[in-house]
Amino acid sequence: MKSVRKELSPGVYLNYIHATKFKTGLLSAQLVTPLDAAKAAPGALLPAVLRRGTERYGDMQALSRALDLLYGAGLSYTVRKKGENQCLGFLMSFIDDKFALGGEKLLESAAGLLGEVLLRPALERGVFSAAYVDGEKDNLVDAIRSILDDKRDYADKRLLEEMCRGERYGIPRLGTEEAVDALDSVALYEF
Repeated sequence: MKSVRKELSPGVYLNYIHATKFKTGLLSAQLVTPLDAAKAAPGALLPAVLRRGTERYGDMQALSRALDLLYGAGLSYTVRKKGENQCLGFLMSFIDDKFALGGEKLLESAAGLLGEVLLRPALERGVFSAAYVDGEKDNLVDAIRSILDDKRDYADKRLLEEMCRGERYGIPRLGTEEAVDALDSVALYEF
């Protein structure tokens, strides 16, 4: 197994691990930011909106077709909390190049598509699509509310709210319903 870690620019790292025993590859792009009550909700919403489409692949259907052309590659987003940081990102899985029928270089194509998702999102009049933002806001509010249905998650949430009141560690990774409701396509794009 070969492992390389390289700093591309201050605070930006490339970690590469090559393992020959797997038949798939995995790309992960993670953005780590300090938790902030005002930024948790837009941070949680941003990857979901970015996953809706790119300049070239304007909606989820077109993006799905592009993933299908990469032998059914998968693209998902993550919103995690590690200590006092919010970790936002994407995971892209794809078959290893040696299994591509036509000898395609899938790693490069997958990396290019992931780059488009991150850097060339689908926009309307210079900001995120209002329909995409509104749809993902509804999904995020549902996710926040679903914590009430899971006793363990709810107990953990309440414990952190009480024990870590006024600390970054006590901020929920998804933000609050009120903060999500206050967002619109302009505010999210500016974030």
